[in-house]
Amino acid sequence: MPENNQPIEEKAAAEKRNLDHEELLLLLELNVVYSTGDILDHLQLDVRVPEAEKSELRDRRSRAQSYLSRYLFQKEGALHRFFESDLLLAENAKLILTPIRKEPYRGKRVNQRLYLGAQYVYVAERLLGRKTTIATKELLGLIAQAQESPTRFSKSEFVRGIYKGRHGASVVPHTKIQSLLKWAGLRRPATPGVTVAASGNTSISIPKSLVRGFLFVALGLTAGLASGKYLYHETDEEILRRFERIWVEKGPSVFESIDKTYNPQNDAELVIMAWQAAIDPEQNFSSVEKLAKPLINHKSPKYAAKGYYTLGVAQLKRGNLDLAIIHLNNSISILENEPGQKGILRVAYLYLAECYFYLGETESVFSSIDEAKSVDTNKFRSQLYRFEGLYWLMIGNLDQAEVSIEKALRLSLLEGDSNMTGVYHSNLALVMIGQNDLLSAYHHINAAENLSIETKNDRLLDFVLGLRMYWSEEMGLPYENIAHRLRQTTDPVNGGYVNSLIDLSKKAKIKNKDTSNED
Repeated sequence: MPENNQPIEEKAAAEKRNLDHEELLLLLELNVVYSTGDILDHLQLDVRVPEAEKSELRDRRSRAQSYLSRYLFQKEGALHRFFESDLLLAENAKLILTPIRKEPYRGKRVNQRLYLGAQYVYVAERLLGRKTTIATKELLGLIAQAQESPTRFSKSEFVRGIYKGRHGASVVPHTKIQSLLKWAGLRRPATPGVTVAASGNTSISIPKSLVRGFLFVALGLTAGLASGKYLYHETDEEILRRFERIWVEKGPSVFESIDKTYNPQNDAELVIMAWQAAIDPEQNFSSVEKLAKPLINHKSPKYAAKGYYTLGVAQLKRGNLDLAIIHLNNSISILENEPGQKGILRVAYLYLAECYFYLGETESVFSSIDEAKSVDTNKFRSQLYRFEGLYWLMIGNLDQAEVSIEKALRLSLLEGDSNMTGVYHSNLALVMIGQNDLLSAYHHINAAENLSIETKNDRLLDFVLGLRMYWSEEMGLPYENIAHRLRQTTDPVNGGYVNSLIDLSKKAKIKNKDTSNED
């Protein structure tokens, strides 16, 4: 069992307590592509869902859509425990949880994910401990077929409250609707392909209660639009979680859709704007302070901590390490008393480790990493291993550095964190050059460069150029052109970081060579 399995199960249990509708996902049509709104519409039309649950979904639609939008995105870690018995799942977990496509969501700056019903059913059945309707290989086939010609959910496909072409899932129905199924005489077909439509009855009959429900939703939506607001408004926490997910997928390129002069409308948007200014070397520090100050003065401690944390990162990115350490420690002192902010507490410790890394204070780096490990959270595990690898590099142990950074790379691939995957490839390349494994180093350099371009991470691209120069030097190849490109960087702090890492790799290489000669 993976070491992180328990926190994942606890988180899943908490989510189910908040929204106990996971079993309803088993009613979805395998061959149909759904948005989160489509799923809720399906459940409103499906006669096997009791009226009480339909009413609850209508009343809590905003919360339900938020839950559904995160459902597949957050389940990759939970699928770990099935990898040993299903190697095909291990190899294709990311594909299984990848949207069929994306499309604009209510005119907002982000896109909604559209998933195949089979993806929801497959994951829900496994996590609920049910007999699976579809094998992993069959699911992959359906995904490939849907990517070529997706069939979008349509309300008109319902016949007498059942969707045409039911997939015939041989699963135990939702416990709350057993009596309803018995009363209505409805059973799921045992064989795929058997449909309600095949019985010859094609008339559509929707219960009056459904009509009343839809009228209620329509009136509510009209009233919401008339008042100039969305009916389903995202909370600050939902906005921040959504931003975090997009950051994982796209890295710094997420800011392309945000105007630098954009005026934040709420606390969550203020956090995002402050972060954008903090990591942008072209923005002066006063711009960051202007955005961080209302956060620091916020009545909520967690926002005050985010304000100090943002200032700390901004000073770190600008090379003011002593000030960065002060701000990060201010943030940590608040976060240690905020049980709901464990993720940001861990990453604050890791940024503290980065400050000490620049200062060359080996023991302080180790101490900060150790503090980050002690935080009880499942977040930022890959970054823990990355900094652990940099610590080993600092003390000249290339073999241990490779082990730690490889762990970081594998975790980032599992998490789908393209931005950090590129960073870990670059760190591994550095270690490989130090070990004189230049062929493997070349592979990692190319992977890092491709990801730096994909995520528009200029700092990483600078690092890759420095690595190419170092690699070319070790290969005995000319590198003047690369050196010229590197000198064009507008980020002197990052340039110092690149040179520091390369110097550490060279020293470790010399140390290992001397040790082997003594042997």
